[in-house]
Amino acid sequence: MKDGAVFRGVDLFSAKHPVAQFLDLGLLQKGSQQHEGFGGDPVFGIVQEQVLPTDGKNFSSLRVLGKKVPQRGSAGGGRMGLESLPGSQFGGAHRQRMEAALGHGQEQGWGRRACPEGNSRESCRCMNLRFLGHSCFLLTTAKSKVLVDPFLTGNPKAATTADQVSADFILVSHGHGDHYGDAVAIAKRTGATVVAPYELALHAGAQGAKVHPMGCGGGKDFPFGRVQLTIAHHSSSVDEGGKTISVAAPVGFLIQADGKTIYFAGDTALTMDMELLGRRNRIDLALLPIGDNFTMGPVDAAEAVRMLKAKRAVPMHYNTFELIEVDPGIFKKEAEQHGCKVDVLKPGESIEV
Repeated sequence: MKDGAVFRGVDLFSAKHPVAQFLDLGLLQKGSQQHEGFGGDPVFGIVQEQVLPTDGKNFSSLRVLGKKVPQRGSAGGGRMGLESLPGSQFGGAHRQRMEAALGHGQEQGWGRRACPEGNSRESCRCMNLRFLGHSCFLLTTAKSKVLVDPFLTGNPKAATTADQVSADFILVSHGHGDHYGDAVAIAKRTGATVVAPYELALHAGAQGAKVHPMGCGGGKDFPFGRVQLTIAHHSSSVDEGGKTISVAAPVGFLIQADGKTIYFAGDTALTMDMELLGRRNRIDLALLPIGDNFTMGPVDAAEAVRMLKAKRAVPMHYNTFELIEVDPGIFKKEAEQHGCKVDVLKPGESIEV
């Protein structure tokens, strides 16, 4: 691609699409400029290619500049083509390399990632899971945004802030500040429902949040899917007036949505209950703490993968603070010996489930 070329369009970078997914890939890192397209919709275009990697994650070598141009025959704000204007070399091999790196096939449609199961855009039911740091995740389903353990304020590794994230439901596993965190503030700002163990839900409700209390072992159908509270071996407390007060029992979450099952372990030790969960459920993705000291360490978490029979796993609750500094590579190596695919995510990165 020649330096200075401007290519057509690209609703790929349109603000009306989930831009965060592409920011996760680092597409708009250095030298980016924003322009208004049709209807004030900001868009971007790539104008220099130095090294285009195939892992779809490291695009720091790309400079971006943009202009939204409709395809020939398009009347304004329709789908933007990836065709380049005269003078650019974006086409042929360049296009193929970009599609391969981003994982976007034409059949999936620009503006979302390709379905990891190979389905068309219309039939794809995959959810997007974005890691926001520590044990906080944002799960985007077909119907709702589900935020889990929103510790953002005071989190040195947070990928966003409490006043920027949006949610329809907020799942809180226990009362510790690095999990309960910003739940009430986000719920009051967005109108999201806080789903939490009974006493913790009452605590959030007393502060003005909309809540749905649950008990360990209980399940409930929500608009996005079903949530069941699972056993977690840990503690749970909140700080009130300088005093530490125990509030509710800690839990994990078994989330069933869009045909998939995600197990969020919460803060927990390795427990035989995980074997029961693996026997009774097909775990598509396990989110497991590996930081040791307060929870399982990497080796125990890998054993949890075996017990759960999880197809895929993402480590959490590590390297946020000195006391939980561990090498996630240990977990990855051990867990993959059990046939589990491990994604070690940096804060802000996401995967399709």
